[in-house]
Amino acid sequence: MSNRMKIKAKREKVRKPAYVPPKQYTSFNIFTRDGQNLTVKSKRPMTIEEAHYHYKALSISGND
Repeated sequence: MSNRMKIKAKREKVRKPAYVPPKQYTSFNIFTRDGQNLTVKSKRPMTIEEAHYHYKALSISGND
């Protein structure tokens, strides 16, 4: 046997991603239950989920 030194592999530290708050919009494109496509503006910024519930929309997307 020879005197070989073992080399330990260094593991990189696992970094947890920082909390990123959901994006908020003031203008939305919505598709209603009546089959209409509308563009609406809210008085306060809302997330997609909040606006979906507030406008009772079947489909919704935020406008930048």
